[in-house]
Formats: sequence, C-alpha cells, structure tokens
Amino acid sequence: MRHAAILDAGVTGIDSEDEGQVPVAFVELRPEQQTTSSALLDFAKTQLENYKLPVAIIILDKLPRTKSGKIDREKLKELYLHK
Repeated sequence: MRHAAILDAGVTGIDSEDEGQVPVAFVELRPEQQTTSSALLDFAKTQLENYKLPVAIIILDKLPRTKSGKIDREKLKELYLHK
C-alpha cells in the first residue's frame, strides 16, 4: 500500500507443495497510474522482510469484493489458481 500507484491491495495464502502456503498479493492501481508486477515486487523487496514477500503480485482492474465490501480472498485464490 506504500507504493504511490496502488489504490488498494489484498494478500491471500496459496497452497504450495514446498512451503505449505505462500503469500500472493493482488493490487488495484490508482486511476491514471501504470506499473508492472515486477516493479511492484522490486519495491516490496525494499519494504518487507524476505519471509513476508509475496511470491507474485497480480494487478487487477478491480479487486473482488464481498457483499459487505471487504476484499473477497476466496475469489482472489480462484483467480490465481485459474490464471
């Protein structure tokens, strides 16, 4: 969330054979902002400890939400697994 291009973000755990679960981040960019997943990951490396780094950062047009307005982490998992 500290990156100037990010409007909102959600992180969810994805099952990994090697490590149990690994974090994957999903971000929604601010209007008129552009960046890449690679650039965001490079930025995250300067902000987070290695064990907190997501294995991937996926840019979405809009983060999925539940009826109550919270980020729908189950949908995020589905998006990652069916990409």
